[in-house]
Amino acid sequence: MSCSRLLGSSTAVLLLCLMAGFACRDSADLPGRDLHVRSAPDSLPYYLELEGTPYEIGLAHGSGLKTQIHQVVGLWKDRYGSRTGVDPDSLLAVLMRKNDYLSSIRKYTPDLLEEVRGLADGAGMDFNTMLAFQYLDEVGMNCMDVLADKCTGLGLAGTAGRPALVAQNMDLESLRQGYQAVLRIKKTGAGPQVLVFTCAGLIATNGVNSRGVGVCVNALTQLDYRLEGL
Repeated sequence: MSCSRLLGSSTAVLLLCLMAGFACRDSADLPGRDLHVRSAPDSLPYYLELEGTPYEIGLAHGSGLKTQIHQVVGLWKDRYGSRTGVDPDSLLAVLMRKNDYLSSIRKYTPDLLEEVRGLADGAGMDFNTMLAFQYLDEVGMNCMDVLADKCTGLGLAGTAGRPALVAQNMDLESLRQGYQAVLRIKKTGAGPQVLVFTCAGLIATNGVNSRGVGVCVNALTQLDYRLEGL
């Protein structure tokens, strides 16, 4: 059911840094468990241990946090509906028609696309809505809702006695507060174990893996962007 061990002390420290400043939520109301989901101690955000194919991982995430996903997606839709004065479902439908992000997703990260399909099925949610929910910056850019303040990342090179460190703050909408989650993932096959920090319904914001790779992502919205992805 679970990954066999922690990914190391440096990973634990980084994870604590990622979670710093976020309010924790009682996980006692986490919906039922199965072989892919385990609730966390009360001192942590929602915590899921996921194992299987990309689709199975998404399916377990979606079913394990189904209630929370519907709540936070509802808040997310309300935000853009109120800011644009347009029905949010109509807004998302237009967004999905006018971009071609899927071509890049299929080419570069097909496994993540399958994870989103599983996530939508597990949560009982429309696939296009679940896919658009992954577009942290693209929805805002298409709605002319770009904020001046975005995430900040930093890196510190390692030395003989100290591992390299990466850190990042997440400048996300306050509506996600209370829906934070930690996902510990072991995909079928020879891939690395992955530990990501995110919110319910989002496959990742940032994270680390058992091969010593940490990822931080920052939106450079002052640059030109393309409707087919990068």
